[in-house]
Amino acid sequence: ALRRQPWRSERVAELAARAGRDGAVEAMSLEGQRGTVLRAVGEAADHQVASRVVVGMEQQRLAAPDADPGPQGYGGELARVRPPPKAMHSDVLPRSALRGDTFAAVYEYRDGCGTPKVVASTSSLPERQFLLDRKRHGEALAGSEDAALVWVGVSGGRGGLSEAQMTEVRRAVTDARADRLRAQKLSDIKPYSRHG
Repeated sequence: ALRRQPWRSERVAELAARAGRDGAVEAMSLEGQRGTVLRAVGEAADHQVASRVVVGMEQQRLAAPDADPGPQGYGGELARVRPPPKAMHSDVLPRSALRGDTFAAVYEYRDGCGTPKVVASTSSLPERQFLLDRKRHGEALAGSEDAALVWVGVSGGRGGLSEAQMTEVRRAVTDARADRLRAQKLSDIKPYSRHG
């Protein structure tokens, strides 16, 4: 069940529970003409990146010749809404799967001092991806602490993002975070090879 609903994982719940209690972590919801486009938990800078990408997608959709202009007076804007500071996991991320749900998680590996060294992302169960990372990139991640989730997004329903759109959002968040923190992206590190 967790594979189909990765936002229900223990690590995601831990990050979501920090929203409103940890000054760096906040919840965000982007609303569009067709409903909720994206719900996310993470740092404000990462939410800004995700918001810019989603707004760009919505502007492209509305510019298409056959685009549905939406309700009278709707100008294609997306509203950023933050739940109250005491938001809990169940208020931020969905409890059950909706048709077409998509998921994105951005995480980092830190050194012993807590400095981010490697930033990565996944669309699957984070805990499973962490194990795969260690298997594929064990040498590059040697000396790193366990992975820490830093941004999670979920989209679904009528206003939701497609898998390709969510991939674009998570890659943008990963790239911007790696640049901002001057960290490597795991996707840029070649996996350990036993050949030669």
